[in-house]
Amino acid sequence: MDCYQRAKRCSIEIFTTSALSLLVNASTESLILFTHLAEKIPQKEPYHRC
Repeated sequence: MDCYQRAKRCSIEIFTTSALSLLVNASTESLILFTHLAEKIPQKEPYHRC
């Protein structure tokens, strides 16, 4: 695995861990907003190449 792939994987792991720890104490409204954001991210152009 090259340096770019390791950095990408590490970033994803850190983001996921942080997001899950924030979800534990999130309100229903925050969960809805987070879900909406999670649906929008894959639609962005840079993520279509991954």
